[in-house]
Amino acid sequence: MIDGKVEVKGTSELLKTLNRTQVLASNLSKAWPAVGEFYSVREQAIFDKGGRPKWKPLSPHYIVQRRKEGLGGRTLVRTGLLKRSVTDARPAKSNDQMAVFGPAGRTAPHWVLHKHGTKRMPKRDPLPALTKGERSKVRDILAAYVTSAVKSGPTASASTDPMILGLREAMAAAKGRGAIT
Repeated sequence: MIDGKVEVKGTSELLKTLNRTQVLASNLSKAWPAVGEFYSVREQAIFDKGGRPKWKPLSPHYIVQRRKEGLGGRTLVRTGLLKRSVTDARPAKSNDQMAVFGPAGRTAPHWVLHKHGTKRMPKRDPLPALTKGERSKVRDILAAYVTSAVKSGPTASASTDPMILGLREAMAAAKGRGAIT
């Protein structure tokens, strides 16, 4: 007897993979450490190169004043507070779907003065917009996180990559909640 039922091999595994992908896409918080590391390295490079575009140098008078106070002459690095806040890999604010990196919500409110400049201080943006390539890199990090459900297997389990470890943690939590089997 023919009942018209067709079974495709591998369908249940595909559905499990799609469910894992959905769980990962609905909670990106485990991807923020990888995004934060990228952001931190980017900002450190901007400070090391003296800005992007290149920051205007400090005035000679201000350099003399800073040296009298025992401070160095590096642009935008007087106390180090601003540099530490913009190079911190931890999000200033985050939830399952978004993260804010940099000084927003931290103790460096003067970054806005540097970003826009004042009558006595030229504009020196410590947080330039992401380039097209940098935006692409962040998308790649998030895509790798979400698609890691598809790539799970023997090679992934042997990994020591923090992102893969975070993914395993997220998978275990999702399994614990019964979200995936």
